[in-house]
Amino acid sequence: MNKDVFKFKQGDQVFYSTVFNFDEIYNNSFVSVYSRKNRLGYQRALNERHLKKIVMSLKKDNSPISPTSILLGIDSERVIIENEYEVTSNLKFINCNENNELFRIIDGQHRINSIARYIEELILKEKFEDIQKLKNYEFSVIIMPIENTKRIREVEVFQSINAKAKPLKTDLTKLALIRYQEMERINSIDYVSHITNRIIFSLNDNAPYNEDDTPIYDTKQINVWKNAIIVDVNNDDEIGIIGYSAFSKSIEPICKFYSDRYINTRNIENITYEEFDKELNLISNELTFKLIIPAWNIIREKWQKCFEQKHINLDTEVFYNDNYYLQKNMGLRPLHQIIFEIIKETDDLYNYQEILRLFEFKLVKSPVSNKDWEKAETFKGLSSESGFKLIKDVILGNNNDLLFK
Repeated sequence: MNKDVFKFKQGDQVFYSTVFNFDEIYNNSFVSVYSRKNRLGYQRALNERHLKKIVMSLKKDNSPISPTSILLGIDSERVIIENEYEVTSNLKFINCNENNELFRIIDGQHRINSIARYIEELILKEKFEDIQKLKNYEFSVIIMPIENTKRIREVEVFQSINAKAKPLKTDLTKLALIRYQEMERINSIDYVSHITNRIIFSLNDNAPYNEDDTPIYDTKQINVWKNAIIVDVNNDDEIGIIGYSAFSKSIEPICKFYSDRYINTRNIENITYEEFDKELNLISNELTFKLIIPAWNIIREKWQKCFEQKHINLDTEVFYNDNYYLQKNMGLRPLHQIIFEIIKETDDLYNYQEILRLFEFKLVKSPVSNKDWEKAETFKGLSSESGFKLIKDVILGNNNDLLFK
């Protein structure tokens, strides 16, 4: 494929502006959608409601207008400049992928897929003239060549577009940025985010974060967070009870406490990424399997009615009850704060058994019952920072006024 293009730069990033018709985009592009098999994906799954809305507008409008550019990412080694002038160039794009995955659609997936969906309907009606018009429909396209070792920039651009211009939650983007930092061996990272990210995946999968790690951790204990954390919060089909960002925020103080002490006791200036990555895996795996999962089993024993084991299908089991607040922010934030305060007071950060013993002692004495966690009951409306603090005090028996209202 060859295209005449206009070249422009923003900072050190080169862009090319040109025109593609629908067929050229659809037959040579793909969307990097997150899934458990593609954890480097950063895009949400297609929003059916949004897709149907665009299809309906196509049906009503005989001359649809879509002037906003489609943004396409491409590996820079697949772009050959055949004729280059000061502003214009002719580019040759090399597709060496058997699935025709030459370009990655960074922005515009719903516009492209809505036309594809409409074409499917027209095929059934044998409206071939209308089909050809749609296949020839032209889009303004901006092409963003990216070195394969610097793909994190593509995710950053996607985050910038969606965080500022569209009302989308960007849990997937935050997650992808972390994964690309790992893939590209970036040392200047946010240690806390990397630890919380590893913990969330380990909890969701009930397995050590690094698949190559020797399974020395107890993965047979009941894990109420298996399959329960929603990574793609914009996908209505995602199972789970709480979003990635919300869970991450609840364990952030614990992760920061361990991260700070790890960094303060190590000379990390000369450490290789591989060594550093291994250390972060060790911290996150220990916090996951020696602290968080056992702590939630203590919580489950205390308030058993708040949990329900469900089988979504033969391969997927979840362990929660959506009729209670316990695995929502109103449970997560106060309970993780109690664990954090115990950790701060303990002499040995890595004596998890002692931390858990103190935590269990506090819960056994707690006056809070299963009923208090029910939706529309005692803790209704306490979804602010001050509300979380109040719930924590009630759990610890420091404020019983709420229980007797």
